[in-house]
Amino acid sequence: LLNSFNIKYSATLELERQKKNGELIRIREHITPLRNEEGNIDRFLLIIEDITESEKVKNALLESERNYRNLVEASNDLIWKLDKNAKITFINHASEEILGYKIEELINLDFELLLCDDQKLKCNLLHNQVIEGTNYRNLELKMVTKHGIQKHLNANVYPLYDSTETIVGCAGNAADISHIIEQQKSLEAMLKEKEILIKEIHHRVKNNLAVVSSLLTLQAYNQTDRSTINALSESQSRIQSIATIHEQLYQDELFTQIEMRSYLKQLTKDIEETYSSNQKEIIVSVEGDDIFLNVNQAVPFGILTNELVINAFKYAFEGYVKGIITLKLSNRDDQMTLTVSDNGVGLPQQFDPDKEESLGMTLVQSLCEQLGAELKYWTDHGAHFSISFSPLK
Repeated sequence: LLNSFNIKYSATLELERQKKNGELIRIREHITPLRNEEGNIDRFLLIIEDITESEKVKNALLESERNYRNLVEASNDLIWKLDKNAKITFINHASEEILGYKIEELINLDFELLLCDDQKLKCNLLHNQVIEGTNYRNLELKMVTKHGIQKHLNANVYPLYDSTETIVGCAGNAADISHIIEQQKSLEAMLKEKEILIKEIHHRVKNNLAVVSSLLTLQAYNQTDRSTINALSESQSRIQSIATIHEQLYQDELFTQIEMRSYLKQLTKDIEETYSSNQKEIIVSVEGDDIFLNVNQAVPFGILTNELVINAFKYAFEGYVKGIITLKLSNRDDQMTLTVSDNGVGLPQQFDPDKEESLGMTLVQSLCEQLGAELKYWTDHGAHFSISFSPLK
């Protein structure tokens, strides 16, 4: 058999053999001819090596590499490898779809040439950190296509090791999120337009309420009956309490909620200007926590506060030349409390809001029900009203 191979020098053959039990194995035969004293080949040295397992491992590695390459090439994400100098040593076919370059155009190209100018310095620093062992996730990359179009990508970058665990470069993958960025910009533009419209609505409501308030002022000028003038003035104050809410929403650009301490300071300032007199010096103080209410609660709350403060101006300081009205806001355990206090004459002995016939106290009762608020009142060196309710989330 050996003579039939006409082997004159050492040779290696790989063959398939069948074991006694019928199992097929792969062997490697190393054949070396041996010569006699005359120099003729008269025998052979044969070394047989079972390479079945190593062949399986080799085939598995080849299959794994094929699968890996198939996955990489099938990916819609950009996948690349760079050497220590940040030159591209590998890039997948997604480069054509995302950047417009063929693979052969990018091999050995400096990676930074694909980046927007404002990112080149930053990415060079990151590359140096990566080849020292740092991983980065969810990096924002801005890259430029072959045709000069800017692309936004979300990238992961990590060190690339060889078989000796030495870092030889870096690798990365990035998803094209340009369409998401464009959608976000479009939504931001729509939101800005909506905010401008809402702002204009608040401005117009405030102006319309100011017109109504002015009409009531003109109407009051034509009246001689004191009770009619007072009624018109109180109505004007209630309208102003609503207008102040829309004015603050317009100025603060919050549109859906309003900070109440600042609002109360403006509200009480307007009331002071209306009800102050030369005969009495009444000081209004607003203190406490910063609390936000949405518009649906802020309007009834504002009218309610307006009634209590006006009530203090009108009735608390009969016979006094000085007085203090204090508004205090607190927020505890998701419960908002407003206390309106004065240091005046206090409440009448038989005071009961349910039996009061004045429009002001009727409004207070009605607005407390609307807010789901608990109303408390007492006399202690002056009158005190407390309103507690839960702000809507």
